[in-house]
Amino acid sequence: MNPQPPRPQGSSSGGIYFVLGAIVVALVVVIWLVMDSPAPTGTPEATAPEAPASVTITNEAPDTGVVVTPSPEPAEPAAPEAPAAPAE
Repeated sequence: MNPQPPRPQGSSSGGIYFVLGAIVVALVVVIWLVMDSPAPTGTPEATAPEAPASVTITNEAPDTGVVVTPSPEPAEPAAPEAPAAPAE
């Protein structure tokens, strides 16, 4: 005869508790590291350049021999002959 009672056949949840505990510990360590870092004391002052920059842009088109004439002045928009009839 065996004096020990039979073990239950259900699954053990010890592994889940171990994994959840490890996650909680990792989160606590990350939060501690983030919260423990010193906050910035102010914004650094921006430094202006010594002398203002000078930029020169030249736009020269090559001479291709094609003469471009400007278009004539645009015409006035046409006015309607009569107002539109209201929809019924």
